[in-house]
Amino acid sequence: MCSPAAGSWNGTSGVYYRAFASVLDPALGFGGRDRRSADVVNALTNYCSALLRETVTSGLLAAGLDPYVSFLHTPARERPTLAFDLMEEWRPVLLDSIVLALTGSRAVTPDDLEDGADGPWLSPRARSQAVTRFHARLAAPARGWPAPPARRSYADQLRAQSVALRAWILGETESYEPFAWR
Repeated sequence: MCSPAAGSWNGTSGVYYRAFASVLDPALGFGGRDRRSADVVNALTNYCSALLRETVTSGLLAAGLDPYVSFLHTPARERPTLAFDLMEEWRPVLLDSIVLALTGSRAVTPDDLEDGADGPWLSPRARSQAVTRFHARLAAPARGWPAPPARRSYADQLRAQSVALRAWILGETESYEPFAWR
């Protein structure tokens, strides 16, 4: 578990999750990022991460890229590590913002956790809330840098980033510029 007492709040992810925890209601029981933790924030993060992973994987496949060959994450059998790489630039805007919105508005609460075979699961209602919010966010106009064309949604921008990554890999462009949301 990633808890302050354990001293595992070090490094870049530690700084990020300390800041993340600071805006959460302490009653949510978030002690840090832990994929197996039995708190609603981690369960919701896991679920939204799966939604984002599949969306990014789809964008990479549509761009003609192999989602299993990566730069940042160590390639591993049956893990779409290039999707994990590209997910990093989308995490704040398409994952963490949704977790914060759903918990902050109390649309998803600790009461939405159910016992699952391999740990806590979100209730069907909480999963529905997450999917609805995720798809609404994907459909929203993208705001960030490089400035997307007018009316481009986050889903469209994610696909454009996959194409831009492909162009860089193939040497068609000199650099790849990650999308910085604002």
